[in-house]
Amino acid sequence: MEVGRRRFLGIAVVVVGGALAAIGLRWGGIGALVRAGLSRAFRPALDPTAATGSLPSASLATLLAFAEVVAVGETLQGAGIEAVQASLQEGATTRPGHRALCEAAAALLDRVAGGRFATRSVEERTAIVAAHRLAEHPVGRLELLSPRNRVALAVRDLLVPELITAYWDSPSGWAEVGYRRPYGECGQGREYTRAPA
Repeated sequence: MEVGRRRFLGIAVVVVGGALAAIGLRWGGIGALVRAGLSRAFRPALDPTAATGSLPSASLATLLAFAEVVAVGETLQGAGIEAVQASLQEGATTRPGHRALCEAAAALLDRVAGGRFATRSVEERTAIVAAHRLAEHPVGRLELLSPRNRVALAVRDLLVPELITAYWDSPSGWAEVGYRRPYGECGQGREYTRAPA
């Protein structure tokens, strides 16, 4: 009799689950709610209990080399590299969990590079990042369900957008697209009303 109950419960779960899935697919609402909820639940997040503090110089060098690949594809110089470095250090010292993310990202990059990631050429670093899909953003919903490569997912979901924003919000990023001043600095009134020449 026990086997019969288990089988009945298994069939009932499958039937109810299938009915809910069919309703969700037909109406779109339930399926969208489930997908959105699962996506939020498994999305990488900073650990609010992790310590803050300055990044070690080796980790910082690795992350700056990574920023060169994901932000511009060439060596960063001047204000651009200073802006990215300042963003990383500020996050590490003020946001719990950011330093741990940065250190884990640097360790991952060094591991997949088979040594010091920062010592490789831009071309080699670009190939490594592409081979391991470390710059692909956003992270797909199905990928979020995987228990493997959580550090890589956190790098793609949290760190890559930050590095890109830090560079392109800097004076170097604005100059690269043709503006003499970054957004927010005073300029002539008409300077931002047209595309740069």
